[in-house]
Amino acid sequence: MRIFLSLSLALILGIACLPVIAQNTQDRSITVTHGQAEKFRQQIKPYSEKAKATYPQAKARFLKGLPAGCTFYITAVITDSSGKFEQTFIKVQKIVGSKITGSIANEIEVVSGYKYGDPYNLSESDIVDWTITDPQGNEEGNFVGKFLDGTYDDSTGANGSVWRKSPKTSAGLIAAIKNAASEAAPYGPIPRIALYDIGYPRSSAEAASLDSNAVMLLTAFAQTPDDLPLKRLYILSGGVETDLKMIDDNLSSEEVTPEVTKMFGKYRYDALYLLPISLRKAVGEMRAVFGSGRDIKITDLGTPLAKDVADLNIGPGTGKGPSRNALDIFIKREFPAFSVK
Repeated sequence: MRIFLSLSLALILGIACLPVIAQNTQDRSITVTHGQAEKFRQQIKPYSEKAKATYPQAKARFLKGLPAGCTFYITAVITDSSGKFEQTFIKVQKIVGSKITGSIANEIEVVSGYKYGDPYNLSESDIVDWTITDPQGNEEGNFVGKFLDGTYDDSTGANGSVWRKSPKTSAGLIAAIKNAASEAAPYGPIPRIALYDIGYPRSSAEAASLDSNAVMLLTAFAQTPDDLPLKRLYILSGGVETDLKMIDDNLSSEEVTPEVTKMFGKYRYDALYLLPISLRKAVGEMRAVFGSGRDIKITDLGTPLAKDVADLNIGPGTGKGPSRNALDIFIKREFPAFSVK
């Protein structure tokens, strides 16, 4: 459940608040070039064969009717005319004979001609993997996905891994970044800026499996490389400072547009953090310390939660943090370009 994306530009410049932007947006996606394809297929082959062997049972359960809140995904590999391959997740809508009908369930990072939410049909012979998820964050299957998240070596030699060099945020956030740069134009280049997007649990059960945490994607830009990555992200509430736990991060210098680079700089940092919902509800501030030591207020906390979140039964949390499985499932759904470390 994605509620809002907020920009810190107003806080940095002292101008009127910028608009709040809603954004609705699964497992790590892998992009390989034509030359890497055979290596990729060989490495995932044992896991894909296990998925194919167990698929008939999963299919039978889907056709019989999964319990409420459960979702069936098929993993396939799509290609484009340039010869690039990308592992993609298909949310299954129906299966007739050997034909599967569904929609693309993750952001497409490199392969052209496809996007999140597009209808996609495939044959059962094209299946690479399958996954069934439930509302509590549990999953079955995902044999290839678990291998990729764990031990798969996707390096490409001297140039490093292709997908790790790209920013990890979605098209919706890119649009928000462009809009923020446009609104900042009258004020000249901004030394540093941070944006954030919070994903909340969809049910009380999911909130419990996440130990009463939300997950926040923070994207920071800076004009100079010594400002990134962030040294610290923390909550100041009642005179107490609480550091937020970082889950996964990514540095990049890939240009969004010349206008964004001019306003915010080309140096970019994307990171996922755990955000205790109790701290989100309490009056306080979220603050970031950039690499240069500059401590900036990102936003005020304590504002009312959206009704869908406020109506959930969310306890104080144990402080132990989410289970690995629950967190992985949540990130797949809400921030599909990331994977859990």
